[in-house]
Amino acid sequence: MLDEKKNIVDVLSGGQKKRLNIAIAFMGNPRYVFLDEPTTGLDPLSRRNMWNLIMKHKNGKAIFLTTHYMDEADILTDRKLILQKGVIRCLGSSMYLKKHFNIMYNLQIETNNRNVTQQIVHKHIPEAIDIQQNNNNNNNNNNNIIINTNNANNGYGHVYTFRLPMNSVSRISGLLNELE
Repeated sequence: MLDEKKNIVDVLSGGQKKRLNIAIAFMGNPRYVFLDEPTTGLDPLSRRNMWNLIMKHKNGKAIFLTTHYMDEADILTDRKLILQKGVIRCLGSSMYLKKHFNIMYNLQIETNNRNVTQQIVHKHIPEAIDIQQNNNNNNNNNNNIIINTNNANNGYGHVYTFRLPMNSVSRISGLLNELE
């Protein structure tokens, strides 16, 4: 942005205007900062840079952020408030909301040996739910983890989905290690 300091705002790109707005919002070290969709329209790298900038300056401040990106809300905020048509639908931390709405991870495994794969999954996470599916993505507001267990890596296996509860996150790495 230092290269653009002599230019008027009208000639700045959309991303440069967003960065300028963020800089202005943090001027004077305010206790409260209001950001309305600070990364909308930015490319992924610029979004990440903007997140880093906001996180760098968030200590000791209450930041009110509106966004349509749940990953952005997870990274930048401690608590989330979800509105629908002006009515508060839920309020809480990420973990509280994920538990309250029973959000689960979807583990999609491409394999030719369903039975062995199923045994491995249930050995590590007995409460995993086996969803009968074949080459069909099911994203129902869940986090997706995808692994291919075919040795030939030819893509001719069937894709099976297992729903894993949020409280199983500490056991996922052991499961993935054994599946590989």
